[in-house]
Amino acid sequence: MNRTGRAGTVAGMHVAVTAVGADRPGIAAAVAKVLFDHGGNIEDSRMAILGGHFAMMLIVALPAGAETAALERSLDAPARALDLIVAVRPVAEVSAEHAEGTQYVVTVYGADKPG
Repeated sequence: MNRTGRAGTVAGMHVAVTAVGADRPGIAAAVAKVLFDHGGNIEDSRMAILGGHFAMMLIVALPAGAETAALERSLDAPARALDLIVAVRPVAEVSAEHAEGTQYVVTVYGADKPG
């Protein structure tokens, strides 16, 4: 559901939003609030904690007329408050239903070795 209560998204653009910083409570909530305030809808996300650092990658649908520069400016305050590196980049829309090829998950276990 988008913020108007209707399923789907408004015709507009898609952006990739990334945020990386020391792991702490509130990062996802702060970024999501800014996206909501700009009419954004998170369509895909990946989040991970690596070595005490939190990383999030989001694909966000923005409404027609949205400005990425305005979104970046709005993300500056939470980025400073939470000591994050945040980036916003336009991306081409790719539907998972139309992605070509087979998807796999590979999990490897073993002793750590250099290289």
